[in-house]
Amino acid sequence: MEGFKVTTKIGQDDWRALVRTVQRAAYRRANPLRVRLAMACGWLGTVILIVILRRLWPASFNPEAMVTGALMFAAWILLLGWRQRRAMRPAEDGACLGTVSFDFRVDGFELSRRWSTTRYQWPIVRQITHTATHIFLWVDNTAAYPIRVADLPAPITMDDAVARLRQFTSGSASPTPT
Repeated sequence: MEGFKVTTKIGQDDWRALVRTVQRAAYRRANPLRVRLAMACGWLGTVILIVILRRLWPASFNPEAMVTGALMFAAWILLLGWRQRRAMRPAEDGACLGTVSFDFRVDGFELSRRWSTTRYQWPIVRQITHTATHIFLWVDNTAAYPIRVADLPAPITMDDAVARLRQFTSGSASPTPT
């Protein structure tokens, strides 16, 4: 199988696509059916508790105050999440964003950035996934290299690139989990 080279510019939008993909994968791993059922039972129990409290102590139970408190709590959580996402945004000229060159070969791939070049062998790649706009080479549960589909060389389509990359990785041994 013939190798290929891709030079791509990873920007904030590409970073956000990677973060969304990581979050979806983490959610699927961390939330199997039994966890989702437990969460649903917790919510149902909360509703039942509210109904019971309202019947036992109608004078001291104030549903408007509870709704206001719940909305304030939800707003606080959303604000903290927004602040954290802004604080964790990588710099445009840092180690994550900017121009990246990938040189994919049968024995591995080389990743070149402005001040660094790193060589990997295929066993480091745990999984290859893709969306309509990106191909992701997963090297850990929460770390992947994004490749913009729009930057693939002219004769290579996304399906061709994914097929080649998967063929490169198919002959390599899987990495040992750490």
